[in-house]
Amino acid sequence: MYKKICTECEKPSYSSCDSGTWLCPVCGADITKVNLHAPESQRGQNQVELLSGQYIKQQGNQKLYHELV
Repeated sequence: MYKKICTECEKPSYSSCDSGTWLCPVCGADITKVNLHAPESQRGQNQVELLSGQYIKQQGNQKLYHELV
């Protein structure tokens, strides 16, 4: 995901696309010309996968399985 910080409200905005018009979802400011932050790596971050009635939370190399209630 790409990230920009709004120059008006200073809130983060995320998108899967790095081009085109970009409006802040919080205050509506046009942040198209604001510097783009590179996509964040998925390594080392928590990931959650949904799998038919259970989910897997991955932290680093460790997978934790949980049943959905």
